[in-house]
Amino acid sequence: MWAPGPWPRGRWAATEHLVASESQPHRRGLVTETVRCAVTGKLLLQDEVATSDFSGRRGDRAKLVQSPVSLKWGFVDEMVQCAESGDWFGAEEVGVCAITGKRVDKRLLVQSEVSGKSALKEVMARCEASGKSALPEELKACTRTGMKVLPQHLGWCCATNAWVLLKHLVRCDLPEGLITDDDTHRIRCSDGRVCAKRLAKRCYWVGNPFLPDDGQICSETRLWFSHKWIRDGQFSLLRDVAGAMDGDSSEFPEEWKQWLGPALEKYG
Repeated sequence: MWAPGPWPRGRWAATEHLVASESQPHRRGLVTETVRCAVTGKLLLQDEVATSDFSGRRGDRAKLVQSPVSLKWGFVDEMVQCAESGDWFGAEEVGVCAITGKRVDKRLLVQSEVSGKSALKEVMARCEASGKSALPEELKACTRTGMKVLPQHLGWCCATNAWVLLKHLVRCDLPEGLITDDDTHRIRCSDGRVCAKRLAKRCYWVGNPFLPDDGQICSETRLWFSHKWIRDGQFSLLRDVAGAMDGDSSEFPEEWKQWLGPALEKYG
């Protein structure tokens, strides 16, 4: 391939047999020593033209650019300019960044370990759970920690209706699904089952939390008790006391209310 250097010395010829090159500095030569540039269409001297390594076309050597990868020369209309470096490359030496859509030197691209798509290294992301490289759009954020991870590391919290890292979730019995494992969102019931805090019921007598189907409201006090303390729809101790006094269980003396607590004043 050509290299910059002194122009070769010409031969002596009659002026009428010489033609001027259409490129500066308009040197003259014999017609047989001229070539029509395949790029510009100008008439040039043979030592002013060179051949493209990509297409085989001959044209103005000043219009040739060199690929820094293959070191081949070609005309700009048959090559691709890298949007990052500005260098020119053969079409097979560039790739498209999946994020910016720009065509760039393939050496500047890295591949997503998730989809196999390529993008510029500086705009590529990395899963904070597995360390795998990925496109930003292939990651989701954990609403609890803010970590950006691949979807397989997340679960849907039925209490917050948001994506949370699986390591922060536990199996929930009501509603069925996963729930964030902290006292703000879930309650572990007396029988070991897990319930969303907003749905759990607390037995008024023992104070422990239960799933709603593990108890009911006492028909007399209007307070919620676990099934252990309910008999025939009423708080079992009330029925026992009423039976012992041989009275009407629907009519409670004032001392009963003081014994059960101020809640009966509100709900009874």
